[in-house]
Amino acid sequence: MAGIAAFGTTVSPTIAELKNVSGPGGSRDVIDASYHGSNLFKEYVGGLIDGGSVTLEGNLETTALNLFTTYATSSSATNFVITFPGGAGTLTFPGFLESFDTGAPIDGMVNFSASIKVAGKPT
Repeated sequence: MAGIAAFGTTVSPTIAELKNVSGPGGSRDVIDASYHGSNLFKEYVGGLIDGGSVTLEGNLETTALNLFTTYATSSSATNFVITFPGGAGTLTFPGFLESFDTGAPIDGMVNFSASIKVAGKPT
């Protein structure tokens, strides 16, 4: 099966001129459940899941600045939606702005990088 081209991926709330969307990743805590009768092998159970973060990168413009000014001082989660092209589907998750940086290289576009912390179960 051929892969799906990423061109056309969008994020809501709308952020225009995105160049890269990465994540979310995730990891699960591993809890040692071993006891004296474990037959010399450690036993584990799965713990809580950390949904990771979503990194957004693109050209700095009004919607990217709005992301920063609207969510920088908010500690409550907002629903974000990543829509993948080609019928690949959507990923919806609660999150909050974790970081926001800008750059102004001498020979390039003014750009931004933002990180959205996943604050619950993605669907």
